[in-house]
Amino acid sequence: MTPGPRHRADETQRLNAERVADYLLSEQGQAALSQANQLSAGVWLYPRKEGLPTPK
Repeated sequence: MTPGPRHRADETQRLNAERVADYLLSEQGQAALSQANQLSAGVWLYPRKEGLPTPK
């Protein structure tokens, strides 16, 4: 989810993208995604798969 090395994002944008990714993968973020699915009356966001490497 974070910009690749050739992307034009600056350091602030890269940091913010990393923060969003970290939040969405956290327990709190996963709970928010689950709630969003319930509010939309269907699955439109899927939870993370177990065993994925931790973002750095």
